[in-house]
Amino acid sequence: MDTIEPQLPGGDNLARGSAPADNLQAQPSQGFSAEWSVRARRRLRVAQLIGLAIVLISACLFLRQIDFLSIGDILGMYAGLYLIPFGAGLLYLATRTLHVAPDQEYQPHLLNRPRKWFVVIWGTGVLVAILLGSRSGGDLKLFSIISLALASALTISGGVWALRWLSHKLSDEWPTGRVDAPPTLSIRWPNSWQINWAGLWGMVSTGLAIGLEALLGWLALLLLRPAFASIVVRPTATTSELLLQILRNPTFIMTAFVAIAIVAPMIEEALKPIGLRLMRGAIRRPIDGLLLGMVAGLGFGIVESTLYLGDLSGWLLSGWLRLSTLVLHGIATSIVGLAYARSRQSGRRRDLLLGYVRAVLLHGVWNTVALGLAVGLIVPECLLVGLICGIVLIGLIWRVIPRAAMAGVQASIQEGHARLNEPLPLEWSPMDNGIGWWLMGSRPSFSERPAGSGSPHSPISPQPIIEAEYSQRIEHDLKDP
Repeated sequence: MDTIEPQLPGGDNLARGSAPADNLQAQPSQGFSAEWSVRARRRLRVAQLIGLAIVLISACLFLRQIDFLSIGDILGMYAGLYLIPFGAGLLYLATRTLHVAPDQEYQPHLLNRPRKWFVVIWGTGVLVAILLGSRSGGDLKLFSIISLALASALTISGGVWALRWLSHKLSDEWPTGRVDAPPTLSIRWPNSWQINWAGLWGMVSTGLAIGLEALLGWLALLLLRPAFASIVVRPTATTSELLLQILRNPTFIMTAFVAIAIVAPMIEEALKPIGLRLMRGAIRRPIDGLLLGMVAGLGFGIVESTLYLGDLSGWLLSGWLRLSTLVLHGIATSIVGLAYARSRQSGRRRDLLLGYVRAVLLHGVWNTVALGLAVGLIVPECLLVGLICGIVLIGLIWRVIPRAAMAGVQASIQEGHARLNEPLPLEWSPMDNGIGWWLMGSRPSFSERPAGSGSPHSPISPQPIIEAEYSQRIEHDLKDP
């Protein structure tokens, strides 16, 4: 979807300042409110029709009669089931965008509601998994609908929770308490419609990534088929035995490592930010790239996590692990988004390329340790590897990802001030330099302080009192003139 830019009553364009005035309809009413242009409304109506068509076609694919014996029929049923949310999301966003002013800013709300819903849905999923697991047979379609509904609700509430968490970090860190701060330094959020459509693109990019990765996997299987000939699948083999036999094949290990740790992150971190390119007119400040990148990554993670949780297997632990994966996808794409905003300001493509490389490295490390943990839990002989990977994964969740998020928040503030040639307030105290700052491609900036006022990490404090000098000064003041 093209960037749709509002216009002020005087003809000044809010986003670029050079768009033709005849394509926009400014409200004659007061203030800065704006309306969508005729062309934009036409495109949104077309998006509504496309979304409705996707819902109807997907419903027909899912509800048609199948014999549950043909792999093609089963794949068609699940494709129809998983395409229904895409169509519904497109229909909903197009309708909502028509009723939202183009210049209406995103407003972060409280964390309590999505956090509460995540916990409630997670608990419901655990109970449903126990109840359905105790029953043999049953209606496959009904089970698929229940599991998809629970997985979708869980991941969406988790994505909203992660977005509001980052937004509150921005609100808390933004130095709005300065009395002498000009209005241009106050926090300004991206427009509401931009947030919504960035998330939808992230969801669309999941299907593109899955298709491309499946194609590359099929080509690799054709090329390396002779090397996999030693793997013999016995009908009575357990999952642990099969995995152990596969892991003893060096070619498979190398192929899996390259696919999971390198190829998949490269594809996904390239496809997710394409939405930022499509909405490049909306990225004018570092905060725009940071937030829109975060939302695009969350949209990708919502669909991916829904696919993983779709059969309710391992819901007890996987539900919370997928929440961490959601945040990982959001932070990785926010790295690229911040780098893209930086590149648009500097005109250097190198800034964007370096941000992309850092996002791929973070994503690759995450995929590697997650795979090692899964193998260690399934194959007893690989328990030590799984334990090491589990420790590394906990470190990523509790240290690296939060510090990267905070570095992105503080870097967007620092670079926003630098772009306006405004000094940071004296009380500005970013976190120390480290892995988070490196991932965001920035460094902490400390305000210049008067000489002798202490380190830049500590607030200004008065000089210590020397007792002898203090006594002499008091005696001198008490003397008669």
